[in-house]
Amino acid sequence: MPADQVAVLEGPLEGTRECVVCSETYGIEQFPTSAACTHEPEVCGECYDQSINAQLDDKAWDNVGCPTEGCDVVLQHADIHEIATQATQTRYDEACLQSVLAADPDFRHCQRPDCNSGQIHENGTDGPIFRCQACGFRLCVIHNVPWHEDETCEHYDLRVKGRENEEQLQAKASLKVIDETTKKCPGEGCSWPIEKNGGCNHMTCEFPCYRFCWLCLAPYQPIRDEGNHRHYKHCELYVPWRTSPPEPRITIFGQYLQRHKSTRVQTPVNER
Repeated sequence: MPADQVAVLEGPLEGTRECVVCSETYGIEQFPTSAACTHEPEVCGECYDQSINAQLDDKAWDNVGCPTEGCDVVLQHADIHEIATQATQTRYDEACLQSVLAADPDFRHCQRPDCNSGQIHENGTDGPIFRCQACGFRLCVIHNVPWHEDETCEHYDLRVKGRENEEQLQAKASLKVIDETTKKCPGEGCSWPIEKNGGCNHMTCEFPCYRFCWLCLAPYQPIRDEGNHRHYKHCELYVPWRTSPPEPRITIFGQYLQRHKSTRVQTPVNER
């Protein structure tokens, strides 16, 4: 068979087209398009429907567009009902309705996690209890929480206020304990509260790796290198710096050795 005939047989048949999304070949009638699109239809009906559903997951219902690459046409209500399946049409219409209702100040969404419904709730007529028409979930519209069973809104306020007061007292007590038992690290830019649980007064904060005296918060390195006069003066470990430093140990030993030699020289031979 000639090569040109093989190419014809392997390509799309007349009246068919390949979908640019799934690469399947269908009849041209299986490629829908919106009235506003000016390009050739390139996406099959099944892929078009899937695109509409995916866009409803990610964007507003009135911003669903043509799935053809490079096309900026936004689909209208008539386009959806012409192109999409019945299930997708229903979903689109529900999203449209919910958007219109949500503009009403009396509209409330159901707060049940697995329910996406909502409805108009007029407090004056319906009272403080919102009951979802889709799932039956009840909500207190005064406090915007699940309905508090066997408890009026006034009693709910008292209970919540009492709990909040107790939590505030506990928080204050905790802060007082922290203030009494900890000191803030004096390292630059730290101020992390540190608690001493025993041992010596040489403290080390791990965050800036800063070492200091627990009693006066003086940096520890100068104390270690130069002595206790580097503690702050109000510290009980502070020792004033001596203006005349002590004699080196080797000098003292030399004086002792010299005195020992003198004693040996002065001792008579017969007394040795």
